[in-house]
Amino acid sequence: MDASAWSAIAAFLSLFVACLMLIYQSRTYREQARPELIISDFKRTKNERTGNDQISFSRIKNVGKGSALHMSVNSFHLACDDRATAIMASYQSPIVSIGEEVVADCSIDLFWQHITGKPGSKSISIPIDILCWDTTGVRYHTKYYLHASEILSNNFYASEVADKLMLGARSVVIQPVWLLKFKQKLKINIGV
Repeated sequence: MDASAWSAIAAFLSLFVACLMLIYQSRTYREQARPELIISDFKRTKNERTGNDQISFSRIKNVGKGSALHMSVNSFHLACDDRATAIMASYQSPIVSIGEEVVADCSIDLFWQHITGKPGSKSISIPIDILCWDTTGVRYHTKYYLHASEILSNNFYASEVADKLMLGARSVVIQPVWLLKFKQKLKINIGV
């Protein structure tokens, strides 16, 4: 091989290493701005006014390395016949700083009468959605799943966070705002 071939190989390897360094640095930059929101202080009670079971949580803490901007928390679940089985009023906060804990006072009403099954054996998986943005323009969608049983018993479960309320999966989906806008424009142009 002549010198020009070795020079081309060296240039390609330099470009490859530079691309790897760029990817690594952008990930590091993104991790430094990433918020991580955790829900805690769950309770399960009866709603005095309606008689329905009520699940409440009162604290949301940012344990991440970046601030959470425009945070909104919501929960809504429908039965197969489109009747609400779990519903919560939205909670919003303009900013949750690093290490800050906000008192949210959120409550989810459960409507057991809208869930099919024998009375006393009904259960429901309740989604809680948390949306926020970081300072670099990335959206974080954190989804909690809670599992509630209709009848309270004396049994104890390992993942129990309140009386007969188990914490299921927790996931975080990260999407840059430019990608969300592109997908939205694509849906509008296609007519979906």
